[in-house]
This record gives sequence, structure tokens and C-alpha cells, in this order.
Amino acid sequence: MSNSARQLKLPLILMLVVAILVGVAWGLKIQKNTAKRKAPEADATTLKVLALKNAFPPAVIKVFEGQANIKVQLTEEPTPEALWAKLEQDSSFDVATLLNHQTQAAASTLKIQPLKLSELAGASSLSSDFMDLPGSQSPTVVPVLWGLNGYATHTEASKEAQTWAQIFASKPPGGIDLKPSSLTLTSIAQAVLGVSATDAAILDRAHQISSQTNRQPGFFATSKEFDLERGAIELSHGESLAAPFAESDWVFRLPADGAALWILSVSLGGKAENAPGAKKFIEFLLLPATAVVMSQQTHQASCNKAVEASAKLAAGYKPSYLRTIPLERVKLADAKLIERAKLLH
Repeated sequence: MSNSARQLKLPLILMLVVAILVGVAWGLKIQKNTAKRKAPEADATTLKVLALKNAFPPAVIKVFEGQANIKVQLTEEPTPEALWAKLEQDSSFDVATLLNHQTQAAASTLKIQPLKLSELAGASSLSSDFMDLPGSQSPTVVPVLWGLNGYATHTEASKEAQTWAQIFASKPPGGIDLKPSSLTLTSIAQAVLGVSATDAAILDRAHQISSQTNRQPGFFATSKEFDLERGAIELSHGESLAAPFAESDWVFRLPADGAALWILSVSLGGKAENAPGAKKFIEFLLLPATAVVMSQQTHQASCNKAVEASAKLAAGYKPSYLRTIPLERVKLADAKLIERAKLLH
């Protein structure tokens, strides 16, 4: 082959290589764009729910799944702190339950999204007593259940309401069974020492209380999970109205220095993948029939005014029961207590 032929062939080869590379590049770009267009959307037939253990009875979940044709993937945590840790790790849950002292932090860190109550069917039936509370972020969450935490003892114990300090001083045989919550321990420690005590003193006493008492298996315990060998058991007022405490030798009282008020709300996850399904679930919870079943099976009081007319629920399970309790006997976690509780866990 002559030199002139070789010189002609080399540019042709280079042009062919460039053409191949350009073709490959365009092919990859087209493939990438096609993949983007075909990226699967979030599964509208699945709903990821994060909740405190026993907050949503199986019967409630089953009925919703049948009516909405949506499969609920329920993740349960036994304590408010465990649930919060889970939400910090993964905010892609479509629905999350939170206690009232957690919602403000969840909203400010975008772990949950705002909910427009005006756009939720049934939201008008929510009792105003559980809205606009300090730290509750009512525009962001929907209150579902509530309770006042007191204590139960056998009838042979003191018939007068005691303070938490008096309960611990009495050293009831069998010990004291408390709900598993950093806020509970901190609140009791603060009640024993007084709100003016230093953070260090409060936390030290909270650790002492923790070591001297027993923990229930979950914030919402079932009737079979209570240890009836204890001398005193922390309960919500709703739990005290059900077995094994109702119609027994157990007596429930609100502490003389005040009972802790908690409110369980539902919210939309910060990175919810099925927001329409979450809205359907929340609206289902707001139905009067659902609200009644929720109270019946969780043994917790309802935040829904629609249950007031129900003959199936005792007065203690209705929103109006809160107004029968003197205000000085009700304690709501304030910012200082919440910050102290965070230091404990």
C-alpha cells in the first residue's frame, strides 16, 4: 500500500471511531431518559404506617384495608422514644403517630408534613380541647386518642390520692410499675423534687426512679401485659376502666400533684410516598364508628366529639370527660420538661 493510501485510510478510521463513540453516547442518553420516564411511581396500594404498639387494633386495620383496597405495612414501636428514633432514621412513612410533646420537634425538623384540617372529611368533629395546646402543632397533626396518667393500687392501700413522692415513700410491696417513657420518669422526678430543682438533680433522681421501679412492655399495654403482682401500677385513666382493673380490688387515682395529660396524634410523614392513601387512612380514623372501635379496643379515650352520643362507651372514654377534671389536677408537658426528658435518653 502506498503512503498516500495509508494517509487517506487513517482519517477514515478516526472518523469511524468518533462516530461509534457519539452513537454510544446518544444511545446511553436515550436509555437514561427512557428509564427516567418509566421510573415506577410510589405504590398507591400500599400504606406505610409507623405507630406506637397497640395504637391501631388489628380489626381497624383490616376494615380499612378492605374498604380502601390498600395494604397497610404497620411498623410498631413500644415506647415514644423508640418511635422517635425510628422516625429520625426514616421519614418516608406515609402516616406516623406521635405524642403531643413530640409533634413540635417533628414539624420543625420536617419529619412530618402539615395537614390542612379543612381538607379532611370529619375533622370538624375533633374536640377543641385537644387542639391548639402548647407544642401540639394542631395544624400539622390530627389528635386521635388521649389519656390522663395516674396510678392503681389495691383497695387496702391508702384511700386518699397521693403525690408521686408519697407513693415512692410508701414502698408498696411488689414495687411500682411505670410506663416506659423518658418523659414519665422525668415528670415524676420533677414532681418529687419540684420544678425549681436543677437539671442535674432532676436527671439524677430520674435515674434513681428508673433503677427502683419496673417497666411495662409498652406505652400502651394490653390487659394481659400488666403485672398484677406489683404494688402500684401507672395507668392511663382509660386503662383503669377495663379489665383487669375494672370490677376488681384495684382502685385508680389521679396523683394529688397532678396527672400527666398525653395526646396521641396522627400525621403525614415528612417524605410520604402515598399521601392520598394517608389522607384516606386519617379520614377513616375520623369516622364515628372507627373512633368508637379505637377506644373500645385500645382502652384509651377518644378525641372525637362524635363518640359523645355512643352508648357503647363509658363517660371516661369521651372527650368531655377531660372537663370533669379540675385544671389543677392536669399537667401538660412544657418545654422545660421536654428538654429535660431529652437529656435522659
